[in-house]
Amino acid sequence: MSAIKDGVSIDCSAGLTPTSGVIMGTNPGSVDASVIFHMLRNIGLKWKEVESVFSDNSGFGAVSGWKSLPYLINSPKVEKVDLDRAIEVLCYQLRKYVGMYLAVIGKADAIVFSGEVGVMSSRIRKQTLENLYHLGIKISAERNSLKFDEYQEISESTSVIRVFVMESNDQSFIAKSVSEMLVPDT
Repeated sequence: MSAIKDGVSIDCSAGLTPTSGVIMGTNPGSVDASVIFHMLRNIGLKWKEVESVFSDNSGFGAVSGWKSLPYLINSPKVEKVDLDRAIEVLCYQLRKYVGMYLAVIGKADAIVFSGEVGVMSSRIRKQTLENLYHLGIKISAERNSLKFDEYQEISESTSVIRVFVMESNDQSFIAKSVSEMLVPDT
């Protein structure tokens, strides 16, 4: 997740690795660093085991038993309680970052949901923003539920901050950037 002001990213939820920030398939999202010392001293884990917990055995997999959020959302095999738990943790973390970034940026022009999770789940978008109505952020239930091609505004006309859902193509962007670095200017 990123905070962008005047076209420049001023903050990003990920740190040195994706284990910080927002919960993902196997990564926990932001946690108290002292948890590491607790795991070493009190639980008796070794460094490699602690690393494995944070890199491979946390996130959606730990809270629901399923590492893939799209699978959690779409599979009939997933228990509702597991899906609800995973979505609640995700939306709570997203909501915290929206609040923090609004405090840093001041007035925002827009909130944009992108990427696989932001695009595929109207429930996640609604649940992320529902406790932010006091900030004037209002999404339209009808617009939020519509299918869209590339982007869709989902905010109500009275929303202080506009809210959009936008397709992203990270792989294409990365490939283009790498290609530009490898091919010298002529």
